[in-house]
Amino acid sequence: MPKSFSASTLLCFLIRFIATDLVLSKESFTFTHPIHNIATGRHHVVVATENRLYLFNHTLHNLAVRDPQLDDVKSVCSEKDLPPGFYNKILLVYNDIVLGCWNKNLGACRQYSVNNLTLLKGYGVEIVSCNPKHTAAGFIVQKANEINLVTAALTREKRIIAIRKYSGDVFGIPTEVNVKHQTPVLNFVDAFEWKGKYFFLYYPSIKPEGRLLVYNEDNIKFQLSSQYNLTCGTAPHRGVILSSFAFASSGSFFWAGIFSTTGIESPDRTALCIYNITLLDETGCIYTDFEVDNDDCVNNYKPLLINSKPLVVHRDLTAVFFLEVQKTWVLFLGTGNGQLLKVTLDSNYTARCPQIFHDFEKEAAVFRTMQLDPLNKSYLYVATVNEITLSIKKNPSLFDKQSSWSCEFQNNRTKEVLCSAVAGPLSLICSCPFPVTKSSDRDILTANAKSNNDIITEHFQFNNCLQYSQYSCLECISNGCLYCTKESACRSPLTNCTDTADEVNIMAALKVLITGENLQNLSRMFLVGAISCKPQQVQIKRDEYWNNTHAFISLPKAEKQMKQLCVHFDGRCHQGLNIVYELLPTCSVNFPNFVWLSGGRKLLLSGKGLNLVDKFSKTGSKFVHKDFECLKNDTHCYFIAERLSETNQIVNISLHIEENIVTCGSIHYKADPIFTSFIAIDAHDTIEVRIKKKKDDLHIRADEIQVFVNSNLTCEVRNITEWADEDIVFCKAKQDLSKKIDVNKIVVKVVLGSYTQELTKVTWISYYIYILLVIPVLLGVVIVTCVITRYKSKKLSEKLSKQMEQLECDIRQEIRDGFAEFQIDKEDVTVEAVGTIPFFDYKHFALNTFFPESDGNRQDFSEKLCENVPSPFQKNPKNLTDENDALTTLKILFENQGFLVLLIHTLEKQKDFSVKDRCMFASFLTIIFQNNLLSLTGLLETLIKDLIEQSNNKNPKLMLRRTETVVEKLLTNWMATCLYGFLRESVGEPLYGLVCTLNQRIHKGPMDVITCKALYTLNEDWLLWQITDFNNVDINVHFPAPEGEAVHDADYCIKVTVLDCDTIGQVKEKILQTFLSKNGYSFSNPLCDICLELHFGQTYKELSDVDDSSVVMDNGLRKLNTVKHYKIENGATIKIIIRKNHDPESEENDLQNMENKGKQKFKVKEMYLTKLLSTKVQPCILTSILFNPVYYNFLRFCIWTISHKPPVAVKYFFDFLDTQGEIKKISDPDVLHIWKTNSLPLRFWVNILKNPQFVFDIKKTALLDSCLSVIGQAFMDGFSLAEQQLGKSAPTNKLLYAKDIPQFKEEIRSYYKNIRDAPPLSSTELTEFLTSESKKHQHEFKDDVAIFELYKYIEKYNDVILSTLEKETGFESEVTHLLNLQKLSKDKKKWAWQ
Repeated sequence: MPKSFSASTLLCFLIRFIATDLVLSKESFTFTHPIHNIATGRHHVVVATENRLYLFNHTLHNLAVRDPQLDDVKSVCSEKDLPPGFYNKILLVYNDIVLGCWNKNLGACRQYSVNNLTLLKGYGVEIVSCNPKHTAAGFIVQKANEINLVTAALTREKRIIAIRKYSGDVFGIPTEVNVKHQTPVLNFVDAFEWKGKYFFLYYPSIKPEGRLLVYNEDNIKFQLSSQYNLTCGTAPHRGVILSSFAFASSGSFFWAGIFSTTGIESPDRTALCIYNITLLDETGCIYTDFEVDNDDCVNNYKPLLINSKPLVVHRDLTAVFFLEVQKTWVLFLGTGNGQLLKVTLDSNYTARCPQIFHDFEKEAAVFRTMQLDPLNKSYLYVATVNEITLSIKKNPSLFDKQSSWSCEFQNNRTKEVLCSAVAGPLSLICSCPFPVTKSSDRDILTANAKSNNDIITEHFQFNNCLQYSQYSCLECISNGCLYCTKESACRSPLTNCTDTADEVNIMAALKVLITGENLQNLSRMFLVGAISCKPQQVQIKRDEYWNNTHAFISLPKAEKQMKQLCVHFDGRCHQGLNIVYELLPTCSVNFPNFVWLSGGRKLLLSGKGLNLVDKFSKTGSKFVHKDFECLKNDTHCYFIAERLSETNQIVNISLHIEENIVTCGSIHYKADPIFTSFIAIDAHDTIEVRIKKKKDDLHIRADEIQVFVNSNLTCEVRNITEWADEDIVFCKAKQDLSKKIDVNKIVVKVVLGSYTQELTKVTWISYYIYILLVIPVLLGVVIVTCVITRYKSKKLSEKLSKQMEQLECDIRQEIRDGFAEFQIDKEDVTVEAVGTIPFFDYKHFALNTFFPESDGNRQDFSEKLCENVPSPFQKNPKNLTDENDALTTLKILFENQGFLVLLIHTLEKQKDFSVKDRCMFASFLTIIFQNNLLSLTGLLETLIKDLIEQSNNKNPKLMLRRTETVVEKLLTNWMATCLYGFLRESVGEPLYGLVCTLNQRIHKGPMDVITCKALYTLNEDWLLWQITDFNNVDINVHFPAPEGEAVHDADYCIKVTVLDCDTIGQVKEKILQTFLSKNGYSFSNPLCDICLELHFGQTYKELSDVDDSSVVMDNGLRKLNTVKHYKIENGATIKIIIRKNHDPESEENDLQNMENKGKQKFKVKEMYLTKLLSTKVQPCILTSILFNPVYYNFLRFCIWTISHKPPVAVKYFFDFLDTQGEIKKISDPDVLHIWKTNSLPLRFWVNILKNPQFVFDIKKTALLDSCLSVIGQAFMDGFSLAEQQLGKSAPTNKLLYAKDIPQFKEEIRSYYKNIRDAPPLSSTELTEFLTSESKKHQHEFKDDVAIFELYKYIEKYNDVILSTLEKETGFESEVTHLLNLQKLSKDKKKWAWQ
């Protein structure tokens, strides 16, 4: 029998055909009732289920739903004991009409509109049977203006095959053929037409055998012309047809069918056979099942036999669909365990091994019919089956379509709500699953549907399912029961069907025991599945347990299917056991999953394939792994929770199958329940007991509690009532009237798994006794507590007093030490000779100043500007004419000052011309004018005048304050170019001395290697004030001799002073600094390649920041090793070892994550502010040399020189600003002071002070940068016109140089006055100076690279620039040049593509 479906889902598959490779995508719709038929029209899909007819568009969007029960039912079937409900037998779509034939209304058919399922016509003539067990098939034949309805169905008059012509909006009287009276019920599977012939496929219900009937339309008299018995293989006998599909290919017509046996499940129970209908011989006549009027049948009565060899043999095929892709046959096969298989046939029509195309959820069986999308033949509709659910229908007349509604299912016996769900406003279905353990066959279930104030209630019961075993599978399922195919029996869905095959998971079984005889002679074994797949060889394990009757084998991996295990001997394979390959088991812990601490609770695991599990295990926080026993079947497993020692533990449950572990869930351990009291009532022959229990999260059920009265009388628990703060357990105990029990003196014993608690009734006398006993105890506790508290308070006060005294002494000592150090500490300032100062040459100084960004562009520009690179305008490497022309044109344009000014103003008006672009443009412009500073100065004058004009209209004091325009960056570069000689000849030496002195002072005290803070600094934010005591340690460091030179110990051993708190890495840095100070050059190897060895006579020890001897702190981090850690004393010998395999980045990364303060003494940061003053004192001389010209011995080193002639560039530019002030009639002297300050000190000197690495080949650390920032801020404060009002709360960075600022201001005013009073520069002096500087830098850079970078900006804004030039007069030649350059650039791109 074809399988029926209890709950179904229609799936739409998208199949794109690329050779035979298929791609799958899906949309779905879930039905409440079982699917009976599926049909497709020109634009729609129609699905008939029990009691419903659904209309969809081709994308499965639900358009309409119709209930056939609402149609006019004039009569009912006369047959008795038929199940309720409407069953669809035939569903056809033609001419925008849906024809549906249902079992009710005497098996009549109805016509509906395909647009909205509106009823068009109903027929009172019986066409199909009223009995749901009797199947039917039919189709519509349209030729010219004639429409015929061809049906094959058993009716009350026994007529089977009928042809009805459509006339006058009705189907007329049929031409028919009747079945013989003694013929059993015939199950018609399919009917179709091909070239004027009608084909009918069926099989008898008794002794099933597939048969094919053929009717020739050309016959004058209606009769069937041929009958064929269809045999799909010889053994086993497969007589039941499950699915049918007819198709044409290569000019022939074929029919494919799924055949099945009626016996038990086996690997070859179902098979696919394909028959060529074109080759059928029509020489037979109908005799077996039908009444015929043909004399020829007397001599020829045997139907023709067609025996087709199965193409595919499978455990459980249910559906077939054919597709031809590039002349290759592709078959889609549905299975009973939710698989869609793809099978391709080769040129000899031999099936290749089936491939799993898709696995459906919950292993739902595939419906027998598959259909193509009516609009897009790339789509395939497939119906499949879901798990068993309880469902109710939404009544459209009762519920508002715009509101949501809900449903719930309740067990009337336990009053427990089994499950609930919410349906959407337009949904007609509401369903929810519930565990089968919550109900039994005897329970009456109530279904409630609610919407607003409306409610529908329906009662049903899973009982008497066995009475439907004598009927069909369809009738069993329609009554809410479960049909077991292997047993041919109808059962309750709350039970399980039996299985006779051995099951394994699809991941293989590594060790399987087999028993038999003569197994020592076993040589080869195979697994045999579908006939189109190759057998899989089974590994035989020849171990110590192998004997004549027992052997172990290892099963290989396979897809989800049934196979047979066969033994190979005598040259052939003898089949044996059936092996079912299943998916890995699934499981979950059922609610409640809470366990009381004493254990003993019975817990339930539910899932699938649990009978395949090797073992169950649990893991928790207090134990790693424990196996436990679980009483199991395929879907459920019971186990008893064990006792644990601590609450709030989570125990994870897992199952093990072979080498796979599947997590089921977790159980939570809570505290044991607490039963507080009870009330007992004597109700004559029974005692009613109500036990109070504190509220908890255990969700205890009534069947889990056992209650005993006086230890011998069982009290049956009836229910547990839950309240907000407590639960009431109600039970009844029967008592013997002859031995009445006094309810005031009973003892109640509560048993909950392994937990037991006894309760006694407390009287008023007992309460008084308890109070009298408790009061003295409480008084004693209070007295003892007071005494102990007072004693501890006194001790704590004494301890705190001592700690405060010690802290006060420590603070006094720290302050005294700081004052003494500030007064007596002296340190000689060592400044190297000028020849040893590592000045950068002009080229590197200019690059550092012009391009201060730290990104990768600077290195690229440095390489391009200093090397020969190909020109961007060169079209052909062999021809340099275009390159030279382009460069010449650009140089002509850039030498035109008017063009440059207009170009700069035009670019600055563009919104996307950023500040970075303006600075880069100015720097490239400076480079191309390095050999013509005179032109650059003229351009600078013009742009400054324009900027002054703009500033006068706004706020002139803000001019040159920032670097946001091209001219401001151009002024910075011009100052750097012109003052490089003055910087190197005068200010460079004290500036380098200042940097070195700061470094020496910083390294004199401790430095935190993690935070980079130091004890000696000028910046409070970088002050290391949480320090411990430290001491100086003098060590002798031996350097390795250079290769090829003799070793002289005196030359390669130097004395280095370090601190005992220095890390090994800091010791290395101080060694290299001392080497540089002594020798005037750096050590040849980098810091990362240097290792230190501490020598003790003949022994030595390698020193490292972290090693096995490092101290491990409480949080698991290691403390960095220091000089004190290695116990290095004065005069110790350290030897330097060179190793090239060090990784400095890994060491740096290790140090970055090791910050941990640990336990330290109490410190006050303000005690160490004197360290800022002591740090200021050491470089004070050099700061005075730089800033204060009173030191006349150093006048040539001062930044603002007054006794000598000022630098030409400074004198020229300050005079230029004074002249512009007079022209613009600026009367405020502060404006000119601000202009001069913003142009020279702010734009040049502060930049040099804060970034000495621009001038010298040194490394600027973050700590050194913080100190230089303080000095630079003090330098700029001296130029400020505003008087600083500093108070006690002012920042220390401001207070540090507060007394020096007024003196700076006086000197600066004098400096500005002397420059203004100095003799003016003649044009000849300025020209000679600029010409001389241009010659010095004439060949420093490759200017064509800078020209190309400038042209990139011109090319980006070419249209705007051309438009601006065309509006101005006198730029005709420039426009021509730009157009030529644009053409060259386009040609260059064209050549690049070619």
